[in-house]
Amino acid sequence: MSSACADIVEAGGVGTEPERTIMPKNSSASLRTKVRDYAAQHGLSYVAAHATLTGTADATPAADSAAGEDHDLYRIADSENFGWLTCGNGNFHGYDPTASCPRPLTDEQLAELAEQPGHPTLSIEQVAAIVELLPLGLRWVSTAQALAERLDDDAITAERVELIIDRIENTTTDRHGYQAKRFDLGRRLLEARPLAEIDKHFGPWRPVLPMTDQDEADLRAAFDLAGRKLIGSLASALEQLHHEARERFGPWDSDVSKTANYAQRSLTAGRPGSWEAELIMPIVWFGNELNLYPNKQSLSVEQRRQSGPSPRRVHKEARDQIAAVLRRWTAGPDRYTEVAETLAGFISSYADEKYGAEGWKKIADQWLQPGGMAVENFSACYRLLYSRSAHFDTDLI
Repeated sequence: MSSACADIVEAGGVGTEPERTIMPKNSSASLRTKVRDYAAQHGLSYVAAHATLTGTADATPAADSAAGEDHDLYRIADSENFGWLTCGNGNFHGYDPTASCPRPLTDEQLAELAEQPGHPTLSIEQVAAIVELLPLGLRWVSTAQALAERLDDDAITAERVELIIDRIENTTTDRHGYQAKRFDLGRRLLEARPLAEIDKHFGPWRPVLPMTDQDEADLRAAFDLAGRKLIGSLASALEQLHHEARERFGPWDSDVSKTANYAQRSLTAGRPGSWEAELIMPIVWFGNELNLYPNKQSLSVEQRRQSGPSPRRVHKEARDQIAAVLRRWTAGPDRYTEVAETLAGFISSYADEKYGAEGWKKIADQWLQPGGMAVENFSACYRLLYSRSAHFDTDLI
């Protein structure tokens, strides 16, 4: 197994990040300029040039995209906003923070489950349909007969379902020196598979790339405009993008959990499983408080969203400018930019450069200061968005 694969830790379903990355923790215009100049001089992609300059060339193997263009891929985000990390040899591990992936097993594993002695071989898609229902069936102790009836396929009998469940629960394989389940449906880590398979079932995919100089300029202008409402405006923008992603997925009442899961992944696909990505949702929930304004029972949710965000805590023009950048990062057709760590690095450096030790006081309003009553909102915002600051104080959290 490659070192990149080893850096995704299965324990607890949390993916960790190696030191080497295509995106420096504190991206700067000067570094990006150097990388681009080097790429142009040597005929390399941006990612390959960055890997060479930062001593991480072995972490970015080349792969072919679905369009036939060459990319040096380290991370990709697919059409369902699942994030995938290279593990060498053209394969990628996926990670699903919502544990809702409809295809957690590879085609190779599904083909193994399709063959059972004394029975006709099922198709890979038939087995995939069974596997998609199994986590739900096992959780609620549904019978194999009920699952078979739900699929309404003459070839999928209760006996076949029982055989597949038995094989999933009792087949083991060697994983780095210890015996583990061969078919593990409970992990958020998705089995490694070729890029072509990802493209087939989850395509089209986008490469995960750093923010552009224009993104940086637009964010800086929005931050200058927001002043002490910067953190509130950012939380409002994140929630706005989350809401838009749910609307883009489909009607909420068709499947509330699926729309919420899709929206969460839309904000975390660049580096799912990281501690930074885990802090995105608490900030989104804070943004929801700001965007549904005023908090009056006489108003519907739609009316409150239309009249929001709270003018005391959000600079609406700055919020809209921030949202425009985040929309390019998460909903663009050709690229994806990691959200949580990028914001943490940029906001921290912005506050340090402009305000020094007074940074947090200058970018967060009075309700987000240490010792205030909004303990959870302060903790989530401070822990993530100020985490790269030279003046970050661990005693405050």
